[in-house]
Amino acid sequence: MTTERQRTFLTAIQASLGPKLRRFLLARLRRPRTDVADLMQEVYLRMLRIDNHDAIRNPQAHLYTVASHVLHQHMLKENPPCDPADIANLSAELESRTPSDPAREAQIDERYEEIGRMLEKIAPRA
Repeated sequence: MTTERQRTFLTAIQASLGPKLRRFLLARLRRPRTDVADLMQEVYLRMLRIDNHDAIRNPQAHLYTVASHVLHQHMLKENPPCDPADIANLSAELESRTPSDPAREAQIDERYEEIGRMLEKIAPRA
């Protein structure tokens, strides 16, 4: 249950830093229009869970730290990590190729395309 002090703190944060938080999140998301409102809500909910708001020396820095953690968790959900063993197995298969068989060449080309698709799923900053 939130207290009046928690609501007052959050209202002050929203009023003074809400637009900056929105820009912060928009700059870091791939599909910002669909996710930014949900992420802002999650940041504010986490800020509400703080019991002693007086202990926060720099509310803006704390808000951005919480927002960074929320973004990180969101990115992990959006882009599940690729299994490195899959890429290693594909790489081993591609190295053992025989250039004389056209059917095998077609399979190898398909494998390269599969590797490309797997790499596209990985976040650029990963």
